[in-house]
Amino acid sequence: MNKVLTYRYENGSSVLLSIENDVLAVEWLSGPFKGKGFTRQAFNYRDLGENRCLINWHEHEGPSFVTLLIDEGVGKVHGTALIAYNQDEPIELFEEATIIETSQVK
Repeated sequence: MNKVLTYRYENGSSVLLSIENDVLAVEWLSGPFKGKGFTRQAFNYRDLGENRCLINWHEHEGPSFVTLLIDEGVGKVHGTALIAYNQDEPIELFEEATIIETSQVK
């Protein structure tokens, strides 16, 4: 999969996610994490058919574990994250975002 997606959560935070040549890159474009991001090669990807895919990754800094179900057919990204799971009170997220732009990388 070579794809670039921009999606926006209900709180207004937006994310640029790209997968190109087995490299995942994430950049926060707006919201409280604006300007933060990463590029990594270790992630899992599964094509579910019908313009849907499932990806997840483990961020060792923080640390956190993120899973996204990307459904381009309905223009949504469904995500879960467990953030700072090594702390006494980790943060659990269960969010939905709207895809605002998508493109194929050649």
